[in-house]
Amino acid sequence: MSKQRRPYPTIFLGVGLELAGTVGVLVGIGYWVDRHYQTSPIFTLVGAGIGIVGGLTKIVLQSSQTMRNLQRKQRDENQTRK
Repeated sequence: MSKQRRPYPTIFLGVGLELAGTVGVLVGIGYWVDRHYQTSPIFTLVGAGIGIVGGLTKIVLQSSQTMRNLQRKQRDENQTRK
């Protein structure tokens, strides 16, 4: 199954929601673990940290891939003009 090509600006429209969703889910899991084991803020903070690091990693990887694709597209367009 191949990925459907989307215009580059639309790729990043959901990035903020993905980051917020990832952090929210992991904070929620951490909060539940803290309540269950009475370890107050420890797992909530761990979940937030993992969510932020994971989300930012995804943003960086997706941005670098998009930039490579744009550079490749520009290079191909320049070669066809010559």
